[in-house]
Amino acid sequence: QNRFDFDAFVSYADEDRRVVVNDMITKLEEQQGKQLCIHHRDFLVGEEIAANILNAVRNSKKTVIILSSNFIASYWCNYELNMAHMESLETGRNVIILVVYEHVRMKDIPDILQNFMKNNSYIEYTDDPQGNIIFWDQLITAIN
Repeated sequence: QNRFDFDAFVSYADEDRRVVVNDMITKLEEQQGKQLCIHHRDFLVGEEIAANILNAVRNSKKTVIILSSNFIASYWCNYELNMAHMESLETGRNVIILVVYEHVRMKDIPDILQNFMKNNSYIEYTDDPQGNIIFWDQLITAIN
């Protein structure tokens, strides 16, 4: 019954943009026909960042968190995570898809994500060719 503008909002640190932009656009949009919300491309110019983030989370079926040390260090990434968490709580939908892009010490991971990891499965990114196929299959399934 819910109509969303996007299949997934991708929350990532700019330093990790290569994998998101190149790989996700190719694998998810071009090959799977998914519509992603990617901040540097889809955010409205002139709109407050916070408003753009809230709209992105609300107008996307899922929010994909690309967890890395860069993500943890980013104020806006943490803000996006908090908004996605709030959306899950308010709507009762399981909004967050967690992709562990880089291994980070558990004590450095925000509490919301630590709790999420205890109670939900997450997807580990890998460059290994065989593992990479499985990764994309898992991500596509999670978004569907």
